[in-house]
Amino acid sequence: MTSLVCTLLLLTAVERSADGGQVHLIFDAPASFTQMAASHPARLIIEVPEAAPTAASTTAATGAGLTLMRGLDPPGLRIAIPVPEGSSARAFSAGPRITVILESEPVLLAAGPASGPHPPALGGIPAASGSMPQEDYLLGPEDLLEINVFELPELKTATRVLSDGTVSLPLLGVVKAAGLTKTGLELRLKELLEERFLLDPQVTISVTEYRSRQVSVIGAVTTPGTYQMLGPRTVLQVISEAGGLTPEAGADIFIIRKTDSGKAERLHLDLDDLVIKGNPELNLALSPGDVINVPVDRPVYVFVDGAVKTPGQIESKSSRPVTLLQAVARAGGLTERANLRGVHILRKGADGAQSRIPVNLRAIRKGKSDDIDLKDGDVVVVPETFF
Repeated sequence: MTSLVCTLLLLTAVERSADGGQVHLIFDAPASFTQMAASHPARLIIEVPEAAPTAASTTAATGAGLTLMRGLDPPGLRIAIPVPEGSSARAFSAGPRITVILESEPVLLAAGPASGPHPPALGGIPAASGSMPQEDYLLGPEDLLEINVFELPELKTATRVLSDGTVSLPLLGVVKAAGLTKTGLELRLKELLEERFLLDPQVTISVTEYRSRQVSVIGAVTTPGTYQMLGPRTVLQVISEAGGLTPEAGADIFIIRKTDSGKAERLHLDLDDLVIKGNPELNLALSPGDVINVPVDRPVYVFVDGAVKTPGQIESKSSRPVTLLQAVARAGGLTERANLRGVHILRKGADGAQSRIPVNLRAIRKGKSDDIDLKDGDVVVVPETFF
């Protein structure tokens, strides 16, 4: 049973401009999103992880011609925005507001000085992307930024966002960066430079290291390491990016996550239920800073001796222990002289002392007694009968 406590992001309002060219989705906290296209009918679909509508926003969305849907994978809220024929659609975010611009011709999003041309919309709607554009990425602590001011190379700087969310810049000193998008910070720096020093400065920012939005994968995966999270990611997506599971993977996956209080919590997922049965409820949406641990399945060795056809060592996995009947079967089965009533298991305890556990193999084979899970180091002895 997986328990997950998360803060739900609420869509509090939906506004549409009088000319219908802009749609504003307003949330109660900064919202990241992905976008994709639907062609019949033409729509721009905005996906916001872990979001839900309010009664007021649902009414407003309906009045504005929008459709609200709950997502399954990833979970969250999907907002479908109709795109008129021959128009293009594009979205960007600034804090808690996502703005969608609808134009009759392909346009550049210019919420501030553009750092470069955007690719044109295809078929009127931009293609779906698995990663978040830099313009939509919310800056955070440890991100490394490269900042340029056009025709003023002396103001060029590379700076890392500090733990308090600020950056230190030439002329401007300490400026708050965390929680802003790249475009939002460009606008803020432009305003500060205009107020104090320059006329119409052109500021461009590039994010060269996304340290504030990373997840780590350790254990039985092909390529353990740290992976950038520039958009919504699920457990299976990140494991796939890490090269998939190795044959040593056990039966469990653990996600280590810091709560809002700063304490760590551990979420348990059943690997078979997630991967083999494909239970979508276990394919959890990840949060920045999560650590996915796929424990290595430790080998377990038991031994079968006596009246079996192939005495010797039997190997299994700690997550899938071998039973008494399975061990006997893997030892080739019983010989004709096997004494089913005299079978016993030799087992060492934590103190090193050996105990003798008698079992009635005949009763187990007939289903009158339960089969027995063997432990690492167990020795199954099947004696011979002489009459």
